Amino acid sequence: MQPANFTYRDNLAGQSISVDVLVNPGWTNGYLELLIGTSYHAASAGRPAGSYSVAYQIVPSGAAGSVANGNNGVITVPFTPANGGWMTLTITPATDIAALWPDQDAADFGLYQLTLNAVSTGDLVSGYFGYLRFARASTGGELFAQQQDMMAAPAVAYPAVTQQQGLEVSWHDPHLNWFGPGIAIPSYGEIGSAAWPAYLAGTAVPAVHAAGGLVSYNHPFGTRMPAAYSEAQQDALVAQVAASMLPAGAGAAALGCDILEVGYPQRAGVDLAHHLALWDVMSRNAVFLTGNGTSDDHAGEDWYGDSNNWVTTAWAPDTTLPSLLAALAAGQVSCGSLSGFGGGALNLVVDGECPMGSVSVSGLTARQLDVTATGMPTGSTLQVLQAAPPDGIPVPRQA
Repeated sequence: MQPANFTYRDNLAGQSISVDVLVNPGWTNGYLELLIGTSYHAASAGRPAGSYSVAYQIVPSGAAGSVANGNNGVITVPFTPANGGWMTLTITPATDIAALWPDQDAADFGLYQLTLNAVSTGDLVSGYFGYLRFARASTGGELFAQQQDMMAAPAVAYPAVTQQQGLEVSWHDPHLNWFGPGIAIPSYGEIGSAAWPAYLAGTAVPAVHAAGGLVSYNHPFGTRMPAAYSEAQQDALVAQVAASMLPAGAGAAALGCDILEVGYPQRAGVDLAHHLALWDVMSRNAVFLTGNGTSDDHAGEDWYGDSNNWVTTAWAPDTTLPSLLAALAAGQVSCGSLSGFGGGALNLVVDGECPMGSVSVSGLTARQLDVTATGMPTGSTLQVLQAAPPDGIPVPRQA
């Protein structure tokens, strides 16, 4: 579970925020402030890459105004009391962002942090905030459609980058990613948490496959972010999660997914070795999933410097959606850190005819494995590991 204060985090397009403000008399040098922390953006118009903020500063008297100081915007709001001395301040940050930074797409800004402050520039500042509320006007479509519109500007700015839109189906754990054509926002209806896995396996995943897409089983150990567990605890978690993904009877293994998210140095207290151990358990039970890197970023900061910044590189003839899906389905992908091995690629072939991602059953006593690695960092080494059950990790067997 996330803290309750995460529920305000959303896209700022169409978002308005209202708060009642009371300024106590007796001071002039200072202000009451509603400060919004918003998204990280690349360098633009002489401003450095970084997170943006908009500060609404309520002053006892004076003129209204606005100014952009680099990535930080300031909106000055004179206090104009009514209703028993209180003023209702209603703001639409996306409108102000568009005016402060016209070179940016104001729709591509999120509400990440919101703080209420009293700031002194010489006097003892005092006042009150009350009755904070949020409202969202119609923006002409759901956020998924807005995201499609937002893709237009980066397409012009980065013509060498091909964008493909995906969707995380994540009302409850486990979370799945939809890759492919025909994406539609699912209607979760009255589904409760207990019925969620059955809904995914029986409705959501078959719908993705029917549309010609693929499904990734995301962060299989959950969404929590504790410190790393002990080896014994992680071993136990691998066995527990593997057993849930390999149901006895007629249930679909891994909910019928095609891909497993394993490129995590540490997620939910579980390190990379144990993410790979879970993947190995799936393979040993003839559930052959493509391993991929991480799929999204919730921090709103520079993903390049994040520890969980593994990307997936596909061996595909081009960047069209059919080619990328074919590579994902065939397991012809490699994963690595965006800041470490993100520019390199790995490839495997057995006996000159069995490509990476394929399954070969043979009675031969020896096989020839050729490994290709490109873009390896200076001083790095390439190791070939033959899969074996890690010590202490029970291997579930499918009935």
